[in-house]
Amino acid sequence: MEKKAGKGKRPGKGRDRFWKSIGLGFKRPQGAIERTYIDKKCLSIGGASIKGRILAGLMHVRYGQE
Repeated sequence: MEKKAGKGKRPGKGRDRFWKSIGLGFKRPQGAIERTYIDKKCLSIGGASIKGRILAGLMHVRYGQE
């Protein structure tokens, strides 16, 4: 998986904002880049991580079948 970090301008403050690629096919919200909202639990700008927490699969169970 590819990790990217970028910087964007924060409107009205003039400081750069750090954002990261979420990964696993998820798109980061445009508001996270433009800094129109602040959320500590946001995946693209906050400290939350989803790596290894989303599982998709198919399970076959056979009890006593031969």
